[in-house]
Amino acid sequence: MGASPQGTPLFYRVEKNETVGSILFALSNCGLWGKHHLVEQTLLLNHIETEDAAKKLMPGRILTLPLYQKNGEVHEMVFDQESAQRLSMKDHSFCEGKVAFYSLENQAPPAVKPETVVITESVLKTEPEVKPEPEIKAVSEVKPETVVVKEESSTPKKIERSPTDEERALSWLGLVPYFKYFQIKSTDKSSGAASHIISRLSPGLDFFWILDWTKDFKTIAKFSFERYILNQYSAYKSIEDPVGNRVDMNFIALYKIHPAWIAKAEVGIMEGLFLSSLSSSSISLDVVPIKFLGVGLSHTWYQNHGINLTQNLGLRLFLPVTQDLYTLSSGFGYETNLQLSHFFTAKENKMLFMKVSYDHHDQNSSIINNVMDSLVYGFGYEWKIGDEN
Repeated sequence: MGASPQGTPLFYRVEKNETVGSILFALSNCGLWGKHHLVEQTLLLNHIETEDAAKKLMPGRILTLPLYQKNGEVHEMVFDQESAQRLSMKDHSFCEGKVAFYSLENQAPPAVKPETVVITESVLKTEPEVKPEPEIKAVSEVKPETVVVKEESSTPKKIERSPTDEERALSWLGLVPYFKYFQIKSTDKSSGAASHIISRLSPGLDFFWILDWTKDFKTIAKFSFERYILNQYSAYKSIEDPVGNRVDMNFIALYKIHPAWIAKAEVGIMEGLFLSSLSSSSISLDVVPIKFLGVGLSHTWYQNHGINLTQNLGLRLFLPVTQDLYTLSSGFGYETNLQLSHFFTAKENKMLFMKVSYDHHDQNSSIINNVMDSLVYGFGYEWKIGDEN
């Protein structure tokens, strides 16, 4: 026997560059890969045989989705093979809007039972009552009665997205403990002396706050704290203050330009390590605040069953800085990272991820040429604010 869904399934008209996954992600609070497997249900209802075909939908196609609306929220529906085949896909002409509820059948009006009249002998003997004829008024005195007929439209109303749909993943918090190795290559402009400093394993922590303004646009406020540890250069040349702290703060704006591509713009301030002096016996380092601007692109290589594999590429412009003893000219940098993440709840409101990143920073001072390269390993946890489960 087929399933009996609580409501009526949802119809959706496909737009350009949309896939089954992106449509369900935009409309459903239930999760693409929840306990009822929305993607598989959608493929079954629409006779889509392969996942590749689900990613190449023709614009204008009408999809039947295993969703229904109740009390302003979207819920899952479950269809087995028999129930899916009973759904009629013949007439979608009523879909005037982008989204509409589908009525499984037009309810016939209830049958009117005839009234039974019992005729008794007393009724037959009773003379018929003579009623006076109604008074006939002149035509000019008769006022026509206005009858207003309210015709119910058979066209279903367009569904407006409820606040719960728009506010999915409205606000997130995240923590990323990480470890970093880096090296600094420097050359004194006056003497030509060179140094190559390599760090030990240096711990750090990223804290970030994400706001999803729309399904395509989000912002990130990020704060980083790091404890850097440097190896001593040699027995004949020591590093002054080989252990210290540095912080970074930046603001990032992300915009989805394609289901698999996200554009990034950022502005921030970071504390960079620069050699202030390089002699035959010692090396001095300064921690210098540097303002920067950046742009980048993010591409999702894999997305399935709550697992995402994403790669990020970015460019940075470091602005000039004036110190007491020297100045820093403008510099440039680039970064790339690979991140593997997994939503481990059905509501997709909690996520674990790991990332590996490489960063290059090239910026010279008036006395020393300075290049820094970093390799970072991090493991993070991200959760939606306000969700109890």
